[in-house]
Amino acid sequence: MRADNRIIQEFQKILNSNRLAHAYLFEGGNKKQRHEMALFLAKTQFCENLKDNLPCMECNACNTIDLSDNPDVLEIDTEKRSIGVDEVKIYKESMATRATQGKTKVLVINDAQKMTPQAANNLLKFIEEPDGNVLIVMLANSKNQILPTILSRVQTFKISESDSDSYIEELKKRDFTDRNIQIIIETTELKTVEDMTDEDFTKFLTETKDWFVKSLNGDLSAFIKVQTNIKKMADNRKQQELFWDLVEQLFSDEISLKYDLNREKLLDSDVNTAITTTKLTNQVDLYLDTITKWKSNVSFQACLELLTLNLINREVGV
Repeated sequence: MRADNRIIQEFQKILNSNRLAHAYLFEGGNKKQRHEMALFLAKTQFCENLKDNLPCMECNACNTIDLSDNPDVLEIDTEKRSIGVDEVKIYKESMATRATQGKTKVLVINDAQKMTPQAANNLLKFIEEPDGNVLIVMLANSKNQILPTILSRVQTFKISESDSDSYIEELKKRDFTDRNIQIIIETTELKTVEDMTDEDFTKFLTETKDWFVKSLNGDLSAFIKVQTNIKKMADNRKQQELFWDLVEQLFSDEISLKYDLNREKLLDSDVNTAITTTKLTNQVDLYLDTITKWKSNVSFQACLELLTLNLINREVGV
């Protein structure tokens, strides 16, 4: 098995302390690695010969899961362009039935980024109020392809095709603080900071948070900041990707604070207590639309200016 050993060790700690959540997202790596991690997690619920809460990978129960022959382990896997709401509803109904091989039912969603907004929102309700003893495992190329409302309710693990420990050591040699290393590992790709010092990253994060706070509070100076600070700070594609990654995490943190989920990584307090969860969700949709435009090669400055104006509710042309 080529699953990420670092993540396996983390799950061993979770299982040993009986803290397994009911929804996870595996991102990064390649499709095979992500799928292996999903099956590994499913096996922890069915293995006949657990060793320190880890599956043996050899018993009949483990082999049955490898062969897709366990009726309690369901997989959404499609070659279609999208995963629709009707498909999610069908699997939710199957998950609501009683497990036959154990106490848990597992749903693996391959290419979770294919879920339409309607499908994702339908799944969101199930994640918030699961019916019975269920485990939901989503797989995606990048967490940035998943709605922040979903991200705030799942625990995310990043799979690396390389040894992440070597990257951590590299950042330490470049005198990055432990705090910044943790933020980088959890929120972005390491390539986005390869030309940065710890001081550069700290300033970048501070400017991004300041823009985010001003935007969500309707402060027009957020728009000015785009033109004076951020466009200079994020002057290449890698740094622009870093900016979007940090903004995505800031939105995720704000949602977490609204729902008292205690999963914040960048924010210490609610940015704007007056913003309703409905409005915040709409703002997240604006952010996702902006990312789509940027990936379609619309200029970073134009994308960010329009997003900023929409967030602060200013009808100003750009």
